[in-house]
Amino acid sequence: MFYQLGMTSFYGPNFLNDLAELGPVMLPYTKHAFQNFFNNQSPTEIKSSPLWYEERTDFSPSALGTPRIQHFETKGYEVLRGSGKITGALLGGCIDSFYDILAGNRYPDEKPIAEKYHLFPSKEDW
Repeated sequence: MFYQLGMTSFYGPNFLNDLAELGPVMLPYTKHAFQNFFNNQSPTEIKSSPLWYEERTDFSPSALGTPRIQHFETKGYEVLRGSGKITGALLGGCIDSFYDILAGNRYPDEKPIAEKYHLFPSKEDW
């Protein structure tokens, strides 16, 4: 959905975990990222959040308004390959979304997405 709206998604927002968070306020990192969508700032530096939060275990009505348990982030990003500096278009999403795009079950415009991000099958296979 965010791709169809022209929104680059690197860290969500994930509707259930971020926009529908049960706590009293939106998490600060998420709020900043969400507001940045409307500022049209490009390029954008993606910084590590100073905090990380434990996952919720209680999703009952009694959990409404309770903040998540937070911890200070001490490691920042973990770069798996390269220097950690990249440029270019970014396609974000969960594994299930990527599978649905590649399998053709999610969006009618999966061909343009696959071509733009060089996903398989190749353009010649279409």
